[in-house]
Amino acid sequence: MPVRALTITAIAGLALLSAACGGSSKGADKTATRTTPSSTATATATTSRTPERTSETAGTAATPATSQTTTSATQSTAAATPAVTATPVPPTAVRVPATATPVPPTATPIPPTPTVSQPTPVPPPPVMVGVDGLSFSPSVVDIPVGGSVTWSWSTFGVPHDVSGDGFFSGAPKTSDTYTAQFPTAGSYQYECTVHHGAGMVGTVNVH
Repeated sequence: MPVRALTITAIAGLALLSAACGGSSKGADKTATRTTPSSTATATATTSRTPERTSETAGTAATPATSQTTTSATQSTAAATPAVTATPVPPTAVRVPATATPVPPTATPIPPTPTVSQPTPVPPPPVMVGVDGLSFSPSVVDIPVGGSVTWSWSTFGVPHDVSGDGFFSGAPKTSDTYTAQFPTAGSYQYECTVHHGAGMVGTVNVH
C-alpha cells in the first residue's frame, strides 16, 4: 500500500508541474508527456519488484527460524537416541599344537667280545697194566694229572682184582678190564686183595 501511494503522489507531482508551466511550449509538453509514461513505468516496475524483494526478505527472515527448528529437532533426536556403547570382543586365541619331532636313538656300537676258544685238552691214552702170573706188569707207572690207568687180565681159573686208595675194580674175576682216572697229583699204592701176600702190588705216580 505505501508503494502505490508513492506512485500516485509522483504522478500528481508531474501533473502539477505541467500546469505550472502553463502549457508553455509543445516541446515542453511533449517532454512532460514523454517523461510521465517513463516515470509511470519506473514506478510500476518499482512496485512490481518491491513485492519480490519483500518475498525474498520474508523468505530470508523465515530461514533462520526454519534452521533453528531443524536444529532443535536434530538435538531432540540426538537426545532421544541412546548412545551405543561398543562392547570389545576379546580375540580368540588359536592354539597351534606343537609338532614333536621324534629323535631317533643313537645306537652305540658295542664291539663284539672276542671269544678265545680254549682247546679242549685231549687226555692222554690210558696206561695199560697187565697181569703176569701173580704180579702186575708193569708194577710202577707214571702219568700226568688227569691221566688214567687201565688194568686188563684174563687168567685161566685164577681170580684177580685191583684195590687202591679211592679206587676199586670190584669182586675178583678171572677175566676183567678196569680203568681208573687220577685228577690229583700224588703217589697211589694198590694191590690184588686175593694175592697181596704173594707180593701182587703196584704203584701209580701222578705228576
